[in-house]
Amino acid sequence: MRPIKIRHDRICLKPFSIEWINYHSFSIVLVISGTFFCCYFVSDLIHGFWDRYWLAALLLFGAGFALYTIQCRKLKFKSIPLSGQHDGLKEQIRKLLADGAAAVAATARHHYGM
Repeated sequence: MRPIKIRHDRICLKPFSIEWINYHSFSIVLVISGTFFCCYFVSDLIHGFWDRYWLAALLLFGAGFALYTIQCRKLKFKSIPLSGQHDGLKEQIRKLLADGAAAVAATARHHYGM
């Protein structure tokens, strides 16, 4: 399975792939740090010490989760509604892309002497 899927309305990253880790690394670090602070708070609470690790854990975990949610929303595409006839639109787009590719190839051959 490919690590990146492009759907009609968003880009989907495969969880725990290199691309997913690269894109969400800061939010992952915040969530993991919040989890560690929560563990320190629980261990200190078990030993009878009351500390403010819970506040740091809550802030870090909340910030990481909020950042992850915002980053996932940014992977959505913006769409523009098209008015008018859609008949033949795909063919026109394919022709434009083919003409553009042919022009680039001709320019490269001319420039590099191929």
